[in-house]
Amino acid sequence: MREIKFRGVGNKGNLIYGQYFVLPSGEHRIANYFTGENEIIDRQTLAQFTGLFDKNNQEIYENDKIKFDFDYSNKTFEGIVYFKNGCFYVDDNCPQGHLTLGCLIENKRNVEII
Repeated sequence: MREIKFRGVGNKGNLIYGQYFVLPSGEHRIANYFTGENEIIDRQTLAQFTGLFDKNNQEIYENDKIKFDFDYSNKTFEGIVYFKNGCFYVDDNCPQGHLTLGCLIENKRNVEII
């Protein structure tokens, strides 16, 4: 089971990681896992953790730009991670069309956040 957590840019311009919630007033906030404090975030910067890690063991979030390769090609592809219909995909210009992020990780395609 994957850990459900979010990241967003706080009102001080810093990245906040933790649990996302919305107050009745309409404020979007993330409660920091480490300090227990919560901070208002810019809703446009909200991204969910995919539960997957790149080749450098960095957490991959929605809207991260990643690069990856294929065995049959010397080309490196780039794409943006997005969530749709219960799955994380990579929006890229690869001939195969949009790929699932899990498939890239599982098949060791040298996925790296850029």
